Amino acid sequence: MYKFLAHECGIYLPPYDNVTVWHLRDLASGRKKKILGTEVKHIMVPQYEGLSIAHLLKFGNNFDSVKNSLPEVEKETLKFPRQYIANVIHTRVGQGFAKWVDDQVKARHAKIVDTKNMAIELDPEIAAIFKASTAVSSKYLFYRGLPSFSTS
Repeated sequence: MYKFLAHECGIYLPPYDNVTVWHLRDLASGRKKKILGTEVKHIMVPQYEGLSIAHLLKFGNNFDSVKNSLPEVEKETLKFPRQYIANVIHTRVGQGFAKWVDDQVKARHAKIVDTKNMAIELDPEIAAIFKASTAVSSKYLFYRGLPSFSTS
């Protein structure tokens, strides 16, 4: 059944060792909504406090489209890799999920800066030089927790 649904039907599935026959049955019968492999929206969700599988599922359970794509029994869902769960939620919810993840990452970064006293103050003149400098990565941005560089 797994090979048929994955290869012949093109359905996005968790790894073979993690999926149950009951979830496969629900997908094959139409009781659960399938996601085609070509429809999957991948997202990288860091392993931070507030972004555990339990937190992801708590967010996802606010949406019928997510609930209709995952097993009824949470014990079955907890066997799935967190990446699969995150991709299912992102595919079904879209930018709302990506924004929620970004907000969780920003909150975590702010908490770390506060608790570890990592913020520094700069003289306004030095700060301006720092921002204009090409010797340092002053255009360094965080987007979804991944470092990237601005092209401007």
